[in-house]
Amino acid sequence: VIRSNRIPHFSLGHDRPVTELPLTLADLHLSLSPGDEVVTHLSARPSLDWSRQRAVDLVIGAGF
Repeated sequence: VIRSNRIPHFSLGHDRPVTELPLTLADLHLSLSPGDEVVTHLSARPSLDWSRQRAVDLVIGAGF
């Protein structure tokens, strides 16, 4: 198996409501194989529900 040293980057939720991020992250998780590495940038539309802790909770909840 030949693996690239390049880690894919994903920008998720650009100008979308925070409420859409859980399913977006779940879809990304399902598209990956065990051991895959990715870098994500979560850029949901700013709101009172959006914080660093909320981002961490969403990523963990999606199975990363």
